[in-house]
Amino acid sequence: MASQSVGTKDPARLRGLVFEQKQLLEELALLQCHLEQLEAEMMQIIEISREGQILLSVPGIGPIQAAIILAMISNIANFSRPSQLKSYFGWAPMIKQSGYTLDRVRLSPRGIRLMKQTMYLVVWHGIRRKDCEWHRIYERLVPLKCRYDEGSHRYTGRGKVIGRIAGQVISIIYARLEKRPGNALETSSRSRASKAGPL
Repeated sequence: MASQSVGTKDPARLRGLVFEQKQLLEELALLQCHLEQLEAEMMQIIEISREGQILLSVPGIGPIQAAIILAMISNIANFSRPSQLKSYFGWAPMIKQSGYTLDRVRLSPRGIRLMKQTMYLVVWHGIRRKDCEWHRIYERLVPLKCRYDEGSHRYTGRGKVIGRIAGQVISIIYARLEKRPGNALETSSRSRASKAGPL
C-alpha cells in the first residue's frame, strides 16, 4: 500500500526532482567553496593584524574566535574599562540580594548573544587543555565553588566557575588590546606605511 501511495512515478515529475536536486547540490558546493575562501581570507587578516596576534596569544582563542571578537568590538577605545567589555560580552555578574543577606549572583541578561557564546567556547577550549592555565584554575575552583552531589558523584553548578574564568579572559583581552590603541583591523604594514608618509 505504501509503495503505491508514497512518492511519484510520473517520469516528468521524477526528472524535474532529479534536476532540482542536482542544482541544490551544486549550490551547496558553491556556498561551501565561498565559505572556505572567506575563512582563509579572515585568518590571513587575523594573522597579520596586531590585534589579531594579541588575541591569538590568549589561551583558548583561535582564529575564528579572534575574528569574531575584533569584528564585534571594532576598537577597544569604545570601552573605557574592563567591566564595560564584560557587560558587552554578556559575562557581567549581577548580584541579587535582599536588604539583609546576599541571595545569589548570576549573569546579567545584557550583552551580545554571539559574544556570550564565543566566550563560552573560548573558556571550554582552555579548560580542556591540561597545559593551559585556565584548566588549572578550573580544577582548583570547582571543589571550592561547586556543590558535590553524592548521588551522581560529580560537582554541580560549574557554570559559576566558567563565568569566573570568562571574566578573567575578558579582563586580559581588554588589558592587552588597550595597550595598543587603534582600529582593530589595522595591520602592522599599514601602520609602517602611515609613518613613512607619502612617497
